[in-house]
Amino acid sequence: MDYSNCFQEVLWNYAITDPIVEFIRHNENITYKVTEKGSEDTYLLRMHKPITKNMQGVHNTQAAIQSELAYLLAWSVHSELPAQIPVSNRNGEMVTTVTIENEEVHCSVLQWITGEIMSEQYSRSY
Repeated sequence: MDYSNCFQEVLWNYAITDPIVEFIRHNENITYKVTEKGSEDTYLLRMHKPITKNMQGVHNTQAAIQSELAYLLAWSVHSELPAQIPVSNRNGEMVTTVTIENEEVHCSVLQWITGEIMSEQYSRSY
């Protein structure tokens, strides 16, 4: 299934005006960098849909994603370390579920944290 244009249906659920969307990758999630034209606010859109069935698991359920986002929100309030802050949709929910070709896909949006992209070479140095 091609998910390349599905981000539009997801972003409709958020108060992001005139988004510029850049595909990042598709591994355990389909990820996009989303920049709001004009404000230059930047977000990470995650469509929790693994690239292969063997990567699918309990971590892709709505409850697990909701739990992860609640943890990130609590972390951002109680820690001085940077954390991606979840962005609620127009209904005040942190997880947005859309139906794409008769399949439910859970999605989340987080505030973007600017930093270096970790390369494979960088991860091996530790």
